[in-house]
Amino acid sequence: MEGDAEVKNGMRVCFLAVMLLLPLQGNARGEESADAPVMQAPPVRVVRAVKRDFSLKLPAMGTIQYVSKVDISSEIPGILSSVPVEEGEVVKKGQLVAVVDQTLIKTRLKQARAVEEMAEIDLRKAEYEIRKAGFRVQAAKVTAAKQADKVASQKKLFEIGAVTRSELDEAMIEDEKARADYQEALADYESLQAESKAGRREAGVRVEKARADAKEIEARLRKCRITSPIAGIVAVKRKWTGEYVGGGDAVIVTIIEIGTVYAEVDVNERDVRLLKGGEEAAVVADAYPGRTFRGKVSLISPLVNIKSRTLKVRVKVNNEDLLLKPGMFARATIFIKSFTDAVAVPSQALLKTGDGRPAVFVVLGGVAFLRSVEIGLQKEELVMIRKGVKPGELVVVEGQKRLRDLSPVRVVEMKR
Repeated sequence: MEGDAEVKNGMRVCFLAVMLLLPLQGNARGEESADAPVMQAPPVRVVRAVKRDFSLKLPAMGTIQYVSKVDISSEIPGILSSVPVEEGEVVKKGQLVAVVDQTLIKTRLKQARAVEEMAEIDLRKAEYEIRKAGFRVQAAKVTAAKQADKVASQKKLFEIGAVTRSELDEAMIEDEKARADYQEALADYESLQAESKAGRREAGVRVEKARADAKEIEARLRKCRITSPIAGIVAVKRKWTGEYVGGGDAVIVTIIEIGTVYAEVDVNERDVRLLKGGEEAAVVADAYPGRTFRGKVSLISPLVNIKSRTLKVRVKVNNEDLLLKPGMFARATIFIKSFTDAVAVPSQALLKTGDGRPAVFVVLGGVAFLRSVEIGLQKEELVMIRKGVKPGELVVVEGQKRLRDLSPVRVVEMKR
């Protein structure tokens, strides 16, 4: 292969040398050559190969779709006392969209709190009685201890004759009474504990149940104020103030999120292999001619429509101005691959060799060289040249059909 190339290059050099020597030989012959016909080089128009950016684009058509939709209903049955939003209104996340009448629930909450309060009073009363009985036991115990000490002291004084027999007997009687009081207080305390244990347990249960009931009613009361779980636009309003709603069975309003939307387009199954997800895309809508919305491929459906042989592809588009509406017709251009500073020539410069390969004529020193080229993407009237031409080289765009490799040419015009 390399030997053939060297031979071919050598032949080209020899041809050029001959072409350059021909005029000299003609002059040397003088008058003899004056009458001979002179072969003129054919005129051609050329253009310089330039650098351009190319991108592989995949056009598709489809429809604008919302990102999410919420049908808002009431968990609590009742009459709507307010629905303070209208269709087309922009709402924030957490904004109030409906209120169910709270009168009956507030009444039940008051009753539950009253029951809770009474149960707590009963429990505190039972605990107070136990504590009071315990205090009596402690007081009787202290009194009995003091009387026992007094009797011991009186006995010693009696032995030395410091107190009379009647004084000692009186002390002993008081001691017996103190011990009896202590035993009675202790018995009452133990009896009260035994009797009130079940009562206190029951009172504690009633308190816990009353608290649970109050919390449940408070939760129902909070659910009477219905808020939007997303930021979006009220698409449909189905209920108005004064209407009855059942628990979860009737949609009050429908809210759609369109701060970000999808352009859902159909892509032929033959082209899906070019997509990987995340590709940049430009979306235009007929409603806004001249306006381009930027987005990225976010989803490539795994299902093929057996009738159209297409797949759904979603392009996620920022719609902060809320211009794009669900249902609008959209055209998307998906940018598959980009090439920067690629060599480009006009498409009219291309021709085919005998074996069908693309080629161009490049002019160097007044001679047209036929070069096989490897072409890539096409952009308007320019073709990307992957291999075969360098930037700045002169390429024939008119007159090349009558040329052959190594033909002498005369450049009559350089196009831009």
